Amino acid sequence: MYSKILIDVIKTAKKLYFDKLIKHSTNKTKTMWKLVKSEINKQKSTDNFPPCLEGNLINDHQELGNIFNEFFC
Repeated sequence: MYSKILIDVIKTAKKLYFDKLIKHSTNKTKTMWKLVKSEINKQKSTDNFPPCLEGNLINDHQELGNIFNEFFC
């Protein structure tokens, strides 16, 4: 229950902060896009790693698909 209340408080505080930034900005459109981009980048988490099998790098997509099929079948 405490976690839900904390999440709601954080969302409200963030909304008030963003509203204040936009209200006092001279270029509102630029400020809004800056805020949108900052929020999108926070949520974006891509951990791309090269697929390896037994220490060997796999570059062929067909071979990688076959390995996944064998593993999950």
